[in-house]
Amino acid sequence: MTSPLQKSGPESSSEATGQTGQESLDGQGGISYRKLLRNVPFALLWLTLAQSALGDQFFKVGVPWHATQQFGNVFDGALVGMAMALPLTIFGLCSGVLVDRFNRFGLLLGADLVRMAITGAIAAALATSMLGLPGLLAGVILLTVPSTLYMPAVQTIVPRLAGGHVPTIARMDALLMGSATTMTVLGPSITGLALTVVPLWALLGIDAVTFGIAALLIVAIRVKAGGEMLRPTAAKPSRSLKGILSAVRDGLRFIMTERALRAQFLVYPALDGAQYSIVFILPGFLLSYGDGGTVLFGAAVAAIGVGRVAGMFTVTHTFLLRRRGLVFVGNFFVQGLAILVMCVGSEAWLAPLAMFFVGLPAGMATVSVSTYVQSVVPEEMRGRVFASIASLSSAAMPVAPLLFGLVATSVSASVSLMCIAATFILGSVYLMTQRGVREVL
Repeated sequence: MTSPLQKSGPESSSEATGQTGQESLDGQGGISYRKLLRNVPFALLWLTLAQSALGDQFFKVGVPWHATQQFGNVFDGALVGMAMALPLTIFGLCSGVLVDRFNRFGLLLGADLVRMAITGAIAAALATSMLGLPGLLAGVILLTVPSTLYMPAVQTIVPRLAGGHVPTIARMDALLMGSATTMTVLGPSITGLALTVVPLWALLGIDAVTFGIAALLIVAIRVKAGGEMLRPTAAKPSRSLKGILSAVRDGLRFIMTERALRAQFLVYPALDGAQYSIVFILPGFLLSYGDGGTVLFGAAVAAIGVGRVAGMFTVTHTFLLRRRGLVFVGNFFVQGLAILVMCVGSEAWLAPLAMFFVGLPAGMATVSVSTYVQSVVPEEMRGRVFASIASLSSAAMPVAPLLFGLVATSVSASVSLMCIAATFILGSVYLMTQRGVREVL
């Protein structure tokens, strides 16, 4: 079944018409968000991610705060961060290969059903006071494993829905990511307020329900879009272990031979690991000033989401979509400066403001990297390349919260955040020296 945004013939692809990604960007081809949502399969996909992302925030905000407060120190919250990141690091590379080789409908539906069951089990264990730190960490790891398949599968579907048209891909990416990120504004704020009156297990129960709703919406997408949209792109793909490992190498090889991507992903593991650690160190920073209530923590995390939404809107409505190199090199520099100001200012109320300026350039970079990759990677390789990107980016995530958590425990959370800021600034300076990154259009 052909999507309303796709043409029926081969000319639907920008590659087929001889257009490069940059030519498409410079052309007209603009499309309103309202028109995008008239594409029923895309609208269902948007709704799937948006409502599920709201439930995710109950887990991602509530569990680290619970671990830090319930079990005694910042390091326990950092252990939760390690548990959340470990599956992506271990399974991320193979997840993209599976997406390229297996039916996306089965992968997406299965992931939602498994996550619904695990989240419900964690909620029940917390409600009966039967879950200590080891059990909580095990539950977090089990929950994150099926999540490694989800976004690579979604990111391979979007270009098909857009008919290969880069400006439409960018708008779809911005709407999907922006809506999900909007939930990272509502979710932390709601979580912070809700935890003052209801237990964490109740919020996790709601999270489990959102996974069930997402599963039903995936079935609706299958009905509306037909089977072709969700089938694997690889022609007669090998599903043997040897074939999967060979495909993993292909994804990594593409990144390491593409000039702009190679330079970035030599430093992104350290930078993304440091960025990932912020939310697990922030509770200790706020507690050290005596203002560490859940409301202020929720506001700070929500401010990251506000900044991300603003960044995504900015990059898709300004010249920055055609000057992505500026976004690539400036992203972490701005984040580092914002965190330094927060730490030097020595006021807890600065945290939400600083987190906004952490989210702003990160939102710009999210859209810029995604649209760049979707415009230069062949369709049959997108799943494994996106998964390779996610896996490389997450390589340091299991370790980084532990390292910064040790600094916070040994010295202070403020010093730990300053170390994160220094990591950002040094990495950004390196990217500024890379001509292949600076000149990306």
